[in-house]
Amino acid sequence: MDNTSLEQQAVTGVNAMYEYPSYDYRGNMGFQFDTSKGKVTSTQPASNSTQNLDPAIQKQLDQYLKQQKLSLSKQEKQALYEAIVTEQNPYAYSKGSDSSSARVAAGLMNFMNDLKISYDGSVHYRDKMASLNLVAKYQKPTLLVEAKLPMVVDFQNYKFYANYFAFMPYLVNKDSQASYAYLDFSKYKQDLDRVNVPKLVDYLKQMNALPYALADTKQLQRVHVSASEKQQGIRNKIRYQGDLGNLMLQMSLFEQINKPYLTQRVMGLVETDTVSEDASTVAEEAAKAAEAAGVASSELVSAQAYASSERVATLINNRLDELLYSGQDAADEVVEAEEASCGGDQTTCDIAESAYTDAEDAVETDVDARAVDADAEDVATGAVAAASSSQLLSEQACEALLGSKKHLAIGDVTYCQDMYGVKLLQPAQGNAKSTASASALEQKVLAMQEVQHIFEPYVSDQLTDVQAFKALWIKHQPEIQAALAESGQAMPVTIDVALDNQGRAVDLAYQLQFADETIGNFGINLDMQVSNYGHATPIDKKALRDAKSVEEVTKGSMLENIVTGFTKSLGMSESAVDGEQTDRLSFDQQLSDLAEKTFASTGSYIKTYQSVFVLMLSANRPEVVKHYSNSELNEIAEVYAYRFNDRLEEPKGKALTRLNNLKEKHKLLEPDQFDELGYSAARIVQEASEGAKEYQAWNKRIQQYKTPQAVFADYYIELFKDDYELNAEQTTNLKSAAAVLGQAFADDRKNKLSEKSIAKLSKDHDGFMDYDLYEKAYVDVVNHLK
Repeated sequence: MDNTSLEQQAVTGVNAMYEYPSYDYRGNMGFQFDTSKGKVTSTQPASNSTQNLDPAIQKQLDQYLKQQKLSLSKQEKQALYEAIVTEQNPYAYSKGSDSSSARVAAGLMNFMNDLKISYDGSVHYRDKMASLNLVAKYQKPTLLVEAKLPMVVDFQNYKFYANYFAFMPYLVNKDSQASYAYLDFSKYKQDLDRVNVPKLVDYLKQMNALPYALADTKQLQRVHVSASEKQQGIRNKIRYQGDLGNLMLQMSLFEQINKPYLTQRVMGLVETDTVSEDASTVAEEAAKAAEAAGVASSELVSAQAYASSERVATLINNRLDELLYSGQDAADEVVEAEEASCGGDQTTCDIAESAYTDAEDAVETDVDARAVDADAEDVATGAVAAASSSQLLSEQACEALLGSKKHLAIGDVTYCQDMYGVKLLQPAQGNAKSTASASALEQKVLAMQEVQHIFEPYVSDQLTDVQAFKALWIKHQPEIQAALAESGQAMPVTIDVALDNQGRAVDLAYQLQFADETIGNFGINLDMQVSNYGHATPIDKKALRDAKSVEEVTKGSMLENIVTGFTKSLGMSESAVDGEQTDRLSFDQQLSDLAEKTFASTGSYIKTYQSVFVLMLSANRPEVVKHYSNSELNEIAEVYAYRFNDRLEEPKGKALTRLNNLKEKHKLLEPDQFDELGYSAARIVQEASEGAKEYQAWNKRIQQYKTPQAVFADYYIELFKDDYELNAEQTTNLKSAAAVLGQAFADDRKNKLSEKSIAKLSKDHDGFMDYDLYEKAYVDVVNHLK
């Protein structure tokens, strides 16, 4: 019997796949859905009208929209109400009049129950290749469908191969049905070559070890090996039993604190100021390739901007070198320039430097003074908050309010529900204490978010290995367990690791169980057998040599007739062109559109926020909307608007007194008294307001400066001043430098970039040429000049 711990045996066995040059694998995946306990089996027909929206909510919203002077057509209002219904219950609305989404979902789950998925393949580390053959089989008494998808990835030659005929026969011409089609991803060669493979393998080993290293003695146990398993070469079997939420949290936290390490030291994504000699050529080719491929316009403009910045930078830097260093040593030129700037008097320079330092000190003093003022204001505001801390309710006080008939403050309603699970505004039958109505998986995710901030101090670009992470995990167990305790019922996960005589994993079996109030109970089973360590089945390289490009495989197939599918994804579908009704917008999209219209018509962040927030409440917490009047909802939304937007300055004088009174009235004084919906509403309104302001600013700039080069120069100046502090002389030089860049931009857009484009360049412009800013200005100017 092996004397090493079960943990070490499991880790060594699972990581054996990284210790050999190759291996084969195969396995199966299955799903089990039991929808009898979920909402998806509901047979209540959905409607294309707004009948599913609570009549009381609909009436109140009708009044609210009118009160807010939000002019919506009948169709827009109906679409908005339907989106609210869908947000309240994703299965409550269906486009078709003859079937409901619930029935569709239930049918899909029944299909998944009968779908059998199997796979096999091999991994060859030395050849930098791996294969995967995916097989899907669906069998019923009168129906048998089976499809196979062979795939190979070749990192040596940067190609991905697949024969997708079985899954998409209409995309393959008759001469290519047995051939691989390949995609060339060599354009990512530089990114892939930056990856530190040994460190990546080590990181993956650490991830594999994580659940076993953090498991307690009850979670790991040895399992009996049957006679048939022994005949298969299995010597030992270890079982891990845990909770999916706990496992997800472990993985999430481990990734969180190691993210800089993974990004910088493993993936090689370290920012650098150096540019390869052929960067301009690569950028230009990328722009041309993007244009030829017809990619989204934003990607194309970005590629063009980068290529242009490289061309302009090369041209200007070469010219500046001539201006600065021709005919004399560079060091002498610098010394003479300094003396000239001082009028030949070093004392003058010293005075100037002293003045600059004094100016810096003055700025710092001013900042400190403003910080003191801000602290004083915080103290004044904090006095109100401190007075309110005693108003936070205990769990007993929340439960006592369940039977109360008095008008409840929104702060108490939110606090009782979020802190204790007591839903004060639910119907009588729903007043029992419970966790949030989110699904079990959603509750786990919320718990994870609560714990993540605890681990923020440990984020580092040095690897925190499993053992070091285990120490942190143990250290913070009280906070972790407190968060998990509020995350609902457990979601069991079982992993069986079967080992051979050499301690290598030869059979891995995963079982996951979920319970969801909407879907019901469902499980996922996944197993994988590993064999032929060091002697994997060779990949048919002849088949790869005979592979054809995707373009060749699809030539003459139905693919040529479905281009409209791609144009639709780019917002150019025929239905949109013809003015026909397009797909319904999501609730968030409708709120974004409404926010843009409201801000454009009112120019008020508060009024826009009120409209968005109240509609969000209608979809997510209708009981709240029914409990308060429209004027009260607007008051609540006003307090939320200030709470969730740091850029929105609080009012002064009587307006500030009114705002503080509203905070007291609705008990919105402490962070825990606010609903997280406030963040979502702020995001939508912030984007709408910034978009509107940006649109207005660009219109004004374009009308004022007329030509592309002048528009570019003005915007470049704005960007430069945002990044750098300048004196009067420097500002003058910046303006003339921006004019040179503006002319270069305009000429480059016409493919006429030349020495003539930068004829007005002088050595005074050295230091004012920021090509990152040029690139950003290029993108924004091109987008707004369309």
